[in-house]
Amino acid sequence: MGKRKQVIIDKKFQLKTTFSIILVVIAVFAVLMAIVSATAIYNNSKLENAVINQKRVLSGQYEAFSGLLVLSRQEHCTLEQINRAADEMADKVDRSQQMSNETIASMEGIIVWNYVLIFIIAGIVVLQCAVMFIVIIRKTHRIIGPAKLMTSQMDELAAGKVPDLRPLREDDELQDLYASFARVVEYVKTLRR
Repeated sequence: MGKRKQVIIDKKFQLKTTFSIILVVIAVFAVLMAIVSATAIYNNSKLENAVINQKRVLSGQYEAFSGLLVLSRQEHCTLEQINRAADEMADKVDRSQQMSNETIASMEGIIVWNYVLIFIIAGIVVLQCAVMFIVIIRKTHRIIGPAKLMTSQMDELAAGKVPDLRPLREDDELQDLYASFARVVEYVKTLRR
């Protein structure tokens, strides 16, 4: 017997099943992408602010030290000028320290949020696995149920008994196959009369 060349045999069933599974995967992927994108945008905004603050810190420190250096190199520098420059430098260093602390806090917040994001993604993946499990179990139930029923009814036929046919559930697959099988059973019933 040669290889089958036609992969899609029951177009309605195969495509419906395939697209239902793909749809679940795409939906979960879209949710993940939305969460990751929103987090990336938020984190980038926080990091841009941190960079701006850090540049201000460096600029303030440079100005403070530069002013003190210029003053210290002057020949006629009074103690009052040095004290004023030192006070200005202390203020700028204090502001720089405060801005550095804010930047560090912002970056620590981003780190925490990134860990939270990792756990959210892991949770969504676990949830997706659970949903896929349920979807696939339900789909295979709609296939295996009719297959098991037909198997037991064929066993009855093979044992010389005529099985009592019952309709499949509305959402069961293999409806066409079962209808053909039912016609065979009805034909066997007519032969026995």
